Amino acid sequence: MKVTNNSSLSIYFLYLSPTSSSSWGPDQLGSTTIPIGGSFTVYDIPPDTYDLKVTSSSGTNAFLYGISVYAGYTAAVTVN
Repeated sequence: MKVTNNSSLSIYFLYLSPTSSSSWGPDQLGSTTIPIGGSFTVYDIPPDTYDLKVTSSSGTNAFLYGISVYAGYTAAVTVN
């Protein structure tokens, strides 16, 4: 799964969880950030329906809910 940053801020944290879960999984980025216009690939995510949360450099969160992840899927994220 590829996550593309379409916002005007860098992304510092990226969390995924199956839609059926009530809690977020671990931060997928670790010490990496996704720069403005950049992207990050999350590996070893089985096909399923997920919720995605990102946190920008300003501390603002953005969410995508109910995304169907499959091989080659790209999620475009915008943090305002």
